[in-house]
Order: sequence, then structure tokens, then C-alpha cells
Amino acid sequence: MELAVKRLIAFIIDGLIISVPTLILTVLFGILRLIISLIPIVRVIRGFFAISAIGIFLFFIYEVVCMGLFQTTIGKKIVGLEILGLQPRGETDIWTILLRSFVKAISISGPLAFLTVINGIYMLAKDEHGSIHDIIAGSSVWVK
Repeated sequence: MELAVKRLIAFIIDGLIISVPTLILTVLFGILRLIISLIPIVRVIRGFFAISAIGIFLFFIYEVVCMGLFQTTIGKKIVGLEILGLQPRGETDIWTILLRSFVKAISISGPLAFLTVINGIYMLAKDEHGSIHDIIAGSSVWVK
């Protein structure tokens, strides 16, 4: 249970870090679209999906850069967690980092955001060192 709480805190920290540039870009794109023309409601809805794609992309880049440099994200580093892979010394290789980051990014942003709730329930129920994106990528999260 303690691991799940630390992961939740790290997730919130990482989410806040990436939400600031996402919010700024969202506001800028929204203002730009309003200035260009009056948009019918269908185009507005389609625009929200495009904006969520920006969030997915930024979160993916954030995860890949942090994992590549530190083997963890800033939020996980603050709460003392590390991400280990299936390599002999527990290090994550580039393919694990890319797959884990991609699956995590698409499961927390945009139209698939409901997977975050399912993932949280899974982590609390299993109380293991992996969530759905960890299982898919072959990684795990541990207290340092």
C-alpha cells in the first residue's frame, strides 16, 4: 500500500510538471482557433482531441527524457522510487523506456484517460511493483 501511495504522489508531481506547458499550449491553440474564425461545435470537439494529443506527446517526451537520463521521473525521484527493467542489473533499455512511456502517455491523456482509474484500482488491488504499463513494458517500480 505504501508503494501505491508513493506512486500516486509521484504521478501527481509529474502530472503537475507536464500540465503547465500543456495548459499554456492549450490556451494558445484555443485563442488562435477563436481568432481565426467561429468554429462549429463539431470542430471544437475535434480540437479537444488534438489538444489531448499535445498532452500525450509532451508526457511521452518527458517520460523518455527523464527515464533515459535518471532511470526515473522527477516525481518518482522526489518520493524515492526507481524504475527497474528486466535487464541483468535491473536497468531499463531504450525499448522498455519507449514502450513504457508510450503506453503510460496514451493511458493517462485524452480519450483513454479512464484507463488511469483502472490502472489505479489494479495497483491498489494487486499491491505489486507494476502497473499496467509496467507489465506491458516489462518494468517495475521499487522504493530506493
